[in-house]
Amino acid sequence: MKTIPAFLFIMMLTGCVSRKTSVAETIEPTGQFDTKAILLGDLNNDKIADTAFVVGPKFLGQEEAYGDCNNGKCSINVGFSGGQPALHFENAVGAQIENIGDIDKDGYAEILIAPSWWVGCHGYIHVYSYKNDAWKHYGYADNNVCGRDTLAEFITRIDGNILTLEELVWDEQLEDYHEKPKAFIIQ
Repeated sequence: MKTIPAFLFIMMLTGCVSRKTSVAETIEPTGQFDTKAILLGDLNNDKIADTAFVVGPKFLGQEEAYGDCNNGKCSINVGFSGGQPALHFENAVGAQIENIGDIDKDGYAEILIAPSWWVGCHGYIHVYSYKNDAWKHYGYADNNVCGRDTLAEFITRIDGNILTLEELVWDEQLEDYHEKPKAFIIQ
């Protein structure tokens, strides 16, 4: 699989490049996106380090618009340097993404993605794997994502192709949250 240069990939992801015209003709310095590159290591076993690009809204920075997104678009796209299709998340302004290794031993590493908002610690940790030229979403675990160094800290066990993550669940009797393992079968 051919990799795309990072600058061209970001321009394609943000809509600054059209397939019908040359790159030079389509660059539009709109300044409407913030981009964060996250090195993931080798996802597809091709001996080339892969990068995820989190393309999110750019904050206006004006006091009267604090915390607002341009054009009301508070969503992110997560693109990948290896040419995999981008993932899209609504109600997010950033994300933490981690390679957790090839759990099902199919030659492609699974990833955890936790989209983030500008306030709060409660979030979803999504489990993805790349299968048959598309991302497969195995589900998510709901937890407090603040105060952790890595998303991998939420993994409580990997047994064969079963991944278990910590999830916070409401206990009616205790009237409080507690952690409970949530299993995902990666196949």
